[in-house]
Amino acid sequence: MIDPTQPVEIRDWTPDTLRAIIQSLHASSQFHHFIMREAELDAVYRLIDLERERATSKEQRADLERLLSGVMEAHDLVAEGLNEESASRLETLLAS
Repeated sequence: MIDPTQPVEIRDWTPDTLRAIIQSLHASSQFHHFIMREAELDAVYRLIDLERERATSKEQRADLERLLSGVMEAHDLVAEGLNEESASRLETLLAS
């Protein structure tokens, strides 16, 4: 069982990390849980943005920008208390 009071450790932006955030989003039900999920998504966004800055091709940058957009959408949804919608947005990113 996921404890939504515990932060997801963000070391990278791999599918495993995104899945851990998704699980925590599903388990979240209180304002302070949502704040923690926002912070986790902020950290993921920063890591992807750093990778985008280092990208050497237009295609790479475009893929990373699409990912950044999806992570920001998930962030904004959880900021509105829409944790299930946020999780769904991340699940869509993983599926694409």
